[in-house]
Amino acid sequence: MIETVLQARQAMAVGMVDRAERLYWQTIEVDPRNTMAVVGLAEVALERGDEPTSHIFALKALELDPEDQAARRLADRTAEILRERGERVPTPGSALPVPPPGSALPV
Repeated sequence: MIETVLQARQAMAVGMVDRAERLYWQTIEVDPRNTMAVVGLAEVALERGDEPTSHIFALKALELDPEDQAARRLADRTAEILRERGERVPTPGSALPVPPPGSALPV
């Protein structure tokens, strides 16, 4: 599945956010505990300006791997953005966005 994650990262690098999202979800369908794909979904949400969703995905990645530094940076960054705007910062256990049909992100 590393190939699919690499393809998703390449898609993000050239602004193909929808393609990257599909590839990350494909990875999760095969490996629901793939933290790189969950972090990728957090990056997709952040790219779209959806900091709450990005934060939730980053927290999920940290739940799967508490040592994941990319997830930690995203969680910290999105929490800071939300606090600066006076918005509620989602907490661990917050509901994840509904994945596309057939995806299997563990809750």
